[in-house]
Amino acid sequence: MTKSKTKRNMYITLAIVTLLLVAIGYALLNSNLSINGNTKLKKNTWDIHFENLEESSDSVNSTISEIDKEMTIRTSVTLSKPGDFYEYSVDIANDGSVDGMIDSITGTGLTEEQKKYISYSYKYKDGNYIKSKQILKSNTKRTLVVRIEYRKDIASTDLPNEDKEVNLDLNINYIQADDSAIEVTDY
Repeated sequence: MTKSKTKRNMYITLAIVTLLLVAIGYALLNSNLSINGNTKLKKNTWDIHFENLEESSDSVNSTISEIDKEMTIRTSVTLSKPGDFYEYSVDIANDGSVDGMIDSITGTGLTEEQKKYISYSYKYKDGNYIKSKQILKSNTKRTLVVRIEYRKDIASTDLPNEDKEVNLDLNINYIQADDSAIEVTDY
């Protein structure tokens, strides 16, 4: 054999031995860690709805006043003269296992003309207004009071000269409570 072939074979052998030593060193220094766990999720329910609709005894009687599928309140009333009002209270109940919070509140407002002879309000029974981000904890209720009134403090020129139909809608959208929820303490 020639000297160059012997050198080449020696380099190849040296490379193979070096590669084997690196592989053995890697195997000795390599560790495999594993973490095993078992998680169980409990059943949760979402159930925010209206219940216990009660008309105020002092208000005019409604032709229709009902809760439809526990999510919508439908009313139909006739206010005949200034001072007449229709008022009802209803519970917003959270019978689910998840805390909810108000995401948005939307309602049809009164036109400028209607504001002259009708007032419309909705707030909690304690007098506080409904606000976005208010929490409704699971298994609790808040009582909402809605009032529609034919204003007494109006001038005769502001009285409607024909029958008027006023449609008022209120939509309260609840979502799952998060860290931005506002605590309400006076249930």
